[in-house]
Amino acid sequence: MDSITFEVVQRYVTLERSLAHQISINQADVEVLSNHPYVGWSLAKRIVAYRRQHGPYPSTNELFQILGTDSSQWLKALPYLKP
Repeated sequence: MDSITFEVVQRYVTLERSLAHQISINQADVEVLSNHPYVGWSLAKRIVAYRRQHGPYPSTNELFQILGTDSSQWLKALPYLKP
């Protein structure tokens, strides 16, 4: 979205942060994780597989250990995920 469009739309949109919730990467299954727009099915499967093999994630920074993931994608998703 360009800045001009944002300025026009901003007057009509309200962001309610209290409605956003974090997904637990240590408890969520593939289906729950895959519903997140920044995760998707493929990455959700990798998160769960890594968790099964290595145990619970001590922090969301551990997501960077998953091979084949783009760090820019995780940076977008991190605010919505928790250990």
